[in-house]
Amino acid sequence: MKSILIATVLLFTTAAMSAEDGNHVRGILGFSSGEINIGADYENRNDNLGYGGYFLFSGDDEDTGKNSIFAIGAMAAVHFLNTSKVDVYVAPGFGVAKVEEPGAGGDDETTFGPIMKVGVEYAINDKATVGLQHLFIYNWMSDEVADSASFLNAAVTFVF
Repeated sequence: MKSILIATVLLFTTAAMSAEDGNHVRGILGFSSGEINIGADYENRNDNLGYGGYFLFSGDDEDTGKNSIFAIGAMAAVHFLNTSKVDVYVAPGFGVAKVEEPGAGGDDETTFGPIMKVGVEYAINDKATVGLQHLFIYNWMSDEVADSASFLNAAVTFVF
């Protein structure tokens, strides 16, 4: 956790100033353990710094024992490599996650903790990018579920 904090501070202090200002909406789609991940980010960006929110739903799988997760929260983004075609960013934040065991009678647990998003995107035109995003969710509140979960997803961002 210390390394994430140090990396975030360094990125905030070294951010270049050449970003597309405005509202950014990012659609997230992927799979983990054969189940779909779907979500969205909203970011209001000024220069290479932004803030906003996110949600993610990841389905459960009874065969593998994978829990379903619904996560929602807030984040602050730093775009530290932002050229005319490539955008690399990190977005630390905090959120609430509801983790539910697979099956109709599965127990559920609500937890709170930090998150970290790391992404790279390529511009297909002035108002849209495509890329990959890795989301890390950490659990600070419950011993009943795993300490963390991570999701690698495809991302499409639109600027308006």
